Amino acid sequence: KKDENAANAELADYRFGLWVSRDEWRVYVSGYSDNKAIKRVVSNTFEIMDSIDFVQDEAHFNATVRDRIRNALDDRDDSISVVGMKMINQLLFSSYHTANQKREALEQITQNEVREHRDDFKRSLTAECVVHGNALQTEALDYAQQIRRELGVGEVVMDDGRREALLEQPLSLPRGEWLLRGRSPNPRELNAGVKVMYFLGEGEAGFGDENSKYMVSALASTLDTLMGQSCFNYLRTIKKLGYSAGCYSGSMGSQKTFQFAVVGARLDAGPPVMRQEITNHINMEYEKFRLMVNSSEGLAAVEEAKRTGIRDLTDEPTSNRESMWETFSNIFYQQTVDFERTQQMVDAIKKITPQLLLKFYESAFLSEDKLKLSVEAYGVNHEMPTETQGNDFLIQDPAQFRQYILRA
Repeated sequence: KKDENAANAELADYRFGLWVSRDEWRVYVSGYSDNKAIKRVVSNTFEIMDSIDFVQDEAHFNATVRDRIRNALDDRDDSISVVGMKMINQLLFSSYHTANQKREALEQITQNEVREHRDDFKRSLTAECVVHGNALQTEALDYAQQIRRELGVGEVVMDDGRREALLEQPLSLPRGEWLLRGRSPNPRELNAGVKVMYFLGEGEAGFGDENSKYMVSALASTLDTLMGQSCFNYLRTIKKLGYSAGCYSGSMGSQKTFQFAVVGARLDAGPPVMRQEITNHINMEYEKFRLMVNSSEGLAAVEEAKRTGIRDLTDEPTSNRESMWETFSNIFYQQTVDFERTQQMVDAIKKITPQLLLKFYESAFLSEDKLKLSVEAYGVNHEMPTETQGNDFLIQDPAQFRQYILRA
């Protein structure tokens, strides 16, 4: 039924999504100008919860439920990038479980347990209805009231202020340089890859003497603009490390990050070589940033990067449907829901100077107090070393290491 709703929405150039996680059901509908259509889609979606048949014989339950989940849990075709991200998630997030753990649990689950979970979930529901775009406040309240009635939850309360989002925070790693290594479960995987992640601090925070809100995020975004093309050129074009290479700013919970990633099949350029070249690129870029501080060309480059960042935040989108989804994500998938975030980001970007950017670069990538997490994922033909490089601390077992940090 979920797939049917999604197909009907896409045919009409709308967007529909339903995500089910451990703690929530998340429904997203966009593009509809007919409020009756919206209500119908929302109503059909919630009916899914009550329409599940829990009186199937076990053979049918296996074929329709267990077999589909088994197929979804088959990680032998995971790309090397997905293998790396799974290692990171296993280390940083308590809610993450490996495919093996899920497969073992799946074989023990009964229909009655699924039904009890559904009923417990419904009894403990709270609903959060987010309406944005060209809907009147009265229409937004009408949608929320419908959801309240269908789910049997409490009264509708209007709220347009800041609040903490329900996002799990990653494990707080101690300062240092941490390393994860693993091999792909795909016996045909010819690629290897690395991801090197620098943790920059809280995205909403100021930096140094500049206490403007979102300054860490603004600086990371500006670095992204300034370094993106040169990073690609060095790692992929000049060094020919792989078919995919680049760097970008990102987030892990409320923490802002800057990440470098390379994927390739060269046996003479496996993960240790990839990571060394990333370090070489960071050092070369540092020289460029140092020269930038005292040159008119450097100032012009920073100003252009700032204009690009502001334009990306404020320009009218080319596709209304896609822009609505992006706007929604930028507001509601952050650690703090903040309707003023865009304007505050713009204000922070305007205050960036070459000197501040250089100081941020040194703090993020070069200081002895930096926090760096590297992941090496190996294909079938790449030899996995046992030794480490430089100041790396190798994490042998992410789950055990996680418990050690939490007890410390």
